[in-house]
This record gives sequence, C-alpha cells and structure tokens, in this order.
Amino acid sequence: MPGFDSPLENHNRAIMSYLDKGIYYVALVPVDSGTITKSMLTQIKNIVNFKKDFSIFITKTDLRSEINIKEVSKEIKNRLEDIDINKDIAYINQNDIHLFDSMIKELDPERLFDSVFIDAIKDMCYNKYNSINIKISALKKDKNENDRTIEALEDSLKEIKKRKSDMIEEIETNSYEKEANEVINQVGKELNNNIDSLVNIALSGGSELLKEEILNIIQSVTIEKLGKIVEKLNNDINIQFSNDIKSLDEILSGYNINEFSNKLLNVLERFDIQTKIKNMMSTNSDDKTDKKYKTITTAFAVLTDIIHPAIEILIIYLPEIINLCFTLIAKSKQKDETRSQILSQIPSIKRKLRQHIIDILKKESEERINIISQSLDEELNKKKNEIEETQKQFDSNNNIEELIKNYQEKLNLVNEVSNSLY
Repeated sequence: MPGFDSPLENHNRAIMSYLDKGIYYVALVPVDSGTITKSMLTQIKNIVNFKKDFSIFITKTDLRSEINIKEVSKEIKNRLEDIDINKDIAYINQNDIHLFDSMIKELDPERLFDSVFIDAIKDMCYNKYNSINIKISALKKDKNENDRTIEALEDSLKEIKKRKSDMIEEIETNSYEKEANEVINQVGKELNNNIDSLVNIALSGGSELLKEEILNIIQSVTIEKLGKIVEKLNNDINIQFSNDIKSLDEILSGYNINEFSNKLLNVLERFDIQTKIKNMMSTNSDDKTDKKYKTITTAFAVLTDIIHPAIEILIIYLPEIINLCFTLIAKSKQKDETRSQILSQIPSIKRKLRQHIIDILKKESEERINIISQSLDEELNKKKNEIEETQKQFDSNNNIEELIKNYQEKLNLVNEVSNSLY
C-alpha cells in the first residue's frame, strides 16, 4: 500500500480501503527524520479509531548514535501521548538482522490469527452443536410438540418481517440532520483550529499540499465522529430486534440450546467470516440468490463504506474550492488575506460533506436492517427446517435410539473441537 506520505489520491483511497481490510499495521519512522510526521500521526489515530492495532519502529538506527536514537524515540512517544496513545517503540536497521526478531515478536502472528478467525470458528462449533442438539431433542418429542414449535417459529418470522418494514419506513422519515451536523461542525472546528498551519502550507506549498492537509483533517475527524454515530445507530437497530431474538429462547427452550439469543446478538455485532468468504467467491456471479447474502458488518466495516465515499466526494469538489481560494490568494501573499480566503471556503466544504453524510447514513441504516433481518430469517428457517427434517426421519426410521446414538457421537466430536478453542 502507499506510504503515509504518498500522493494525495493514492494516499486517501488506498488507506481508507486498507483500514478496513488490514489486521495489523507497522509504522516505520526513519531516525534521520527526527520525529513522526503529522500525516502519519493522523493515520495512526485513524487506525486506533478503527479499533486496529499497530507497532512503531525507528529505522536506520545504524546512522545515528544511541543518544540520538533515544531522543527521537522520546519525541515520537511524546507526540503519540498527545493523542492519548501509549506505545513502546522498537528499533531496526539493515545491518543487524536480529533486530527484526523484535518486529516479528511484536506482531505475534498467533494472536493476529485468533483475532481474525477464532470467533468465527467458535461460532461454527456452537452452531453445529445446536443443530445436533435440536435433532436429538426433536427425536425425543412427539409430532404435536414439534409442530407447535414450527408454528411458533413461523409466527416469529412474520414479526421480524413486520418490524423490518416498520424500521425502514422510519428511516425514510428520518432526516439524519442532527448526526450530519455533529460531523460537519467538528470538521469546521478542526479546520479553524488548524488555520495557522493551513495558511503556512498555502503560502509555501501550493494548492496540492493545502488540499492534502485539508483532506487529512477532514478524514481524521470524520472517522472519529462517524465511528461513534454508526456504533450508536447499529446499537439502536440491534435493540429494536432484540425482543424478537430473545423470544426465541422461550420457543426453543425444550431443544437443549444454551444461550441462543445472547449468542445470536453477539454474532450480529461481529464480522461473519463465512459470509465474507461466500461474498468473495460470488463476486463475479450473476446469481441473484448469491447477492442476497451480505456480511454482518461490524461498526468499523460499515464505517469504511461510509467514510470512503465521503472522502471521494471531497476529492472531487476540493480542487474547485481550493482553486477558487488560490485565485484570490494569488492576488495577495499576505497571511491575513490568505487566512481570510481559506476561512471563507470552510462553509463550502461543510455543505458538500453534509448532504452526502445524510444520504449515506440513510443507506447504511437500511442496509443494516436488511442484513440483520435476513440473518434472523435464515437462522429461524434453519431451526424450523431442522425440526421438520428430523420429524421426517422419525416417521421413516424404526430405530430411533440408534439414530440418537449416532447424533450423540457427532455431538461429542464437536465438543472436543470446541473445548480445544478455549
């Protein structure tokens, strides 16, 4: 991926993409730079806001004395602490390969692997455990009791469909102006707070550097503010579905499923690796059924979808705004005049960003509702089908005890795998 100080277009588009896809980041600061750059500091803050982890290394340490290296390390640590980040700093250089060991140890591949896959694997074991238990329990019940459970699940499916319709209708009437204003007001505040730096860049670096710095500020603010907004919106949506989910515990109480509603609620908060793999495999497919399967996204994944187009729209409009600003600045190189011209363009930036945030918040909220309701539909239909299929086995199999024994053996195997994960 491009470095933190790469050209504007590559810098913003690629980093916004990798903030979602990446698991762990390594920041390399050459010792001869003396400190960490402002743009790298901004991106590190973005990484933290995306709830990702990183390591920081001072490179080329063979070019400076130990005293100089410690001074640079202290300077970097102080700048990180200014944004409430506390990190140990390691050293590497091309002559001492043993220093790379510290880099590998810091990364801790096993922990990174667990952070990506362990929850998904646990979910798979839990789902398989429940599936087998439902079949065992259904085989031990009579047809009337199984039919009543199937009917209750069908009623729940109707309730979820109605709730989904009501919530989407509510979204269509929600202006999201309050949320958009929170973001753009903070953007305006940060641009004003950095006006001295922006003036100096405008006078010494030109329009491209000014545009890049403005985008860096906007991107950092947008990530932080929208992160909180999206998290709250997702929590509100989950809460509205929570009663439907919790009612499933009562419906399935006789089928030996432990903490089903809590597990399902937790899954809705996490990334579903199986669904993502399915999406990746069917990217080029025209099958409409495949396209229905969406990832149950976490807040940071939804956040990427929101911020990326927001930054894109600014990349499109900022040249027009900055060029107008520079046309006026060219007439006067005085700082006060430059300051005035930059400040006069902040309302235009806020207007461009405001409506776009409103539009994409509506879109993302609707998608979140569709994703959760579809996930619940699939889960309930799965349980309903398992009971129906088991009932058919009951009707066609004369040796139910042997069938239960086979299921129990499979259950024991799943337990062994599951226990090894904790």
